[in-house]
Amino acid sequence: MSSILNEYGKDFLDRLVALPQDKKFILGLIYINRQSDLFILFDDIYSTNLHDVFCSYIKHGVDAIAAKRSISVDINEIYAAVPDADDYSETECSYVQNALLSIYYLFDFYITKKNDLFQQSLDMVLENVDVLSYSVNKSYDENNIFSHEIEILNNIFSKVEFFSGNIYDLIQSEGKLSPL
Repeated sequence: MSSILNEYGKDFLDRLVALPQDKKFILGLIYINRQSDLFILFDDIYSTNLHDVFCSYIKHGVDAIAAKRSISVDINEIYAAVPDADDYSETECSYVQNALLSIYYLFDFYITKKNDLFQQSLDMVLENVDVLSYSVNKSYDENNIFSHEIEILNNIFSKVEFFSGNIYDLIQSEGKLSPL
């Protein structure tokens, strides 16, 4: 899989280099949380509780950072929560697969300190942007869509870079990525 960030977000990736791991993790949590409405859609259609699963991982990450404690999570449990594409419609399943994989890679990044996993995490969100955009308009302008997403990432970066307040407020203030 090619990296959307490598193609459209080189300058953003260059900015990330100096950002400390905790701040990257917060940035990832904020950006990933934008996908929460996709789980509501999925749960409404399939009567699952994946929204609760998704939110519990976001909350676990936020709580750990806010309390300045290490994160203890079995990333294999996150991976196990990813639904099987054979059991659900391709589009809705792609949404939640990509979103849960973005969390999986984010926590794996935080545990292993491997920056490529952080980029993979953000790329999974961008894959959802791609799926959503395509489902709305099959001939959408990729450059326009991904440039807008990079702008969102840069805005989140600016909020996170020197932030020292309540990270719950940062997460709640960010808009949602939603087909609703």
